[in-house]
Amino acid sequence: MKNWTQIASAALIASIPLGLIAANGQQATTLAVVKPKTAVSQTAEPKTYPYHMEIVAITYSYPAEWVFVIERSGFKSVDDLKKGISTLAAGSILELKTGGRRSPDEPLSSEKDMTDFRKFCESKNVKLVLVPGK
Repeated sequence: MKNWTQIASAALIASIPLGLIAANGQQATTLAVVKPKTAVSQTAEPKTYPYHMEIVAITYSYPAEWVFVIERSGFKSVDDLKKGISTLAAGSILELKTGGRRSPDEPLSSEKDMTDFRKFCESKNVKLVLVPGK
């Protein structure tokens, strides 16, 4: 039966009982084995996933209202969307389906707004991928 004892932060030692007779006639009772201690990470790396995002118009709303939808979560403003993106694991991919024709009052429809949004995503280590619609 092994009895492991830590002898340093980087090594463990085991005492293993033996029933051997040494050359001098004495019984050898234990054998010491030293092995490096395996480092175990205390915090697991968060998993990254590709997230799917759409900008959806709310039907029968006047003036026009839009909702950002990531998977099954909706955000009513760009600021709320940014808060949600801030919770994604670093290295995540955000795929934005831009749809076909875009309305001029649709959020993130201008080149400047989209560039600013892309820079925000990059600052959170989230890769924004535009998926053009049909």
